[in-house]
Amino acid sequence: MEVAVESYSKVVAMAPLHLEARLSLSTLQQQLGRPQRALDALEPMHDPDTLAQDAGAAQQELKLLLHRSTLLKSQGRPDDYTDTMLTMLAMLLKVAMNRAQVCLISSSCSGERHLHLIKVSRDKISDIDDQEAAYLDVIGKTSVLSREDWWQLLLDTVMVLCQRMRFAEAELLVDSSLEYYSFYDDRAKRKELEYCGLSAAVLDRNYRKAYSYIRLMLMDSVERAQLWNVFNQVTLHSQDVRHHRFCLRLLLKNPEHHALCVLNGHNAFVSGSFKHALGTAGGRGDGDRALCRLVIVPVISLSPSLS
Repeated sequence: MEVAVESYSKVVAMAPLHLEARLSLSTLQQQLGRPQRALDALEPMHDPDTLAQDAGAAQQELKLLLHRSTLLKSQGRPDDYTDTMLTMLAMLLKVAMNRAQVCLISSSCSGERHLHLIKVSRDKISDIDDQEAAYLDVIGKTSVLSREDWWQLLLDTVMVLCQRMRFAEAELLVDSSLEYYSFYDDRAKRKELEYCGLSAAVLDRNYRKAYSYIRLMLMDSVERAQLWNVFNQVTLHSQDVRHHRFCLRLLLKNPEHHALCVLNGHNAFVSGSFKHALGTAGGRGDGDRALCRLVIVPVISLSPSLS
């Protein structure tokens, strides 16, 4: 095996862009118990300018990054693993990140440099004249992986960011992914991304952002009690009143919805009109349900003063 390592090392030295030689050398070094040398064999082969212009070089780099990510994960190096995953996704989501005003930067923390996603202002983003052509160019360069493979890689990265307590970056990654046509046009994937965004926003205590997600979900599935539970928690922590108008509009479309009647009655009571609160809570449902709501609203509203 040592002879093979020496042979592949010579090949890599003479032809540093020989992908197969690099992959074989890395595998042999890992099998010999030399994890760092295995990673050294998978160092980047091309500079950013070459990757931007050469589809073949981009595909080679992706294959190398994919092997590097697998190696880093097996070695238990989560930060470096996350860097590699973000690098790959940045190649796929180049145009989408531009639209979402998200950039991938390298910054130093505790003496180590790692990659991070940040939100930037529009004037710091270079405009892409023909976004459709740029999107097709990205598709060609990233065809190494299937759409489902990219989707799984994206979900894994969102999960890793949350595990590393990098919730704001998970939100930005979801924002960028929702700007990517292949994911957004697939309704199932779009809904899963929205759930990921909601979870990351709540964990980040970004309740204004969480409200934007839960609002869309309720408009699509007004009968799901779990969503109303989340909605109440989000509006409770956000200390915002934007949801008052949303609840009123939704009530017009769903006049017999029990939770909406109670919420609108409570909102009206908080606004200072007890008479209006009772009228709203009563709604237009059957007598028993309306009576129940008329009792619930005063009890809920007066409960803080009774405790």
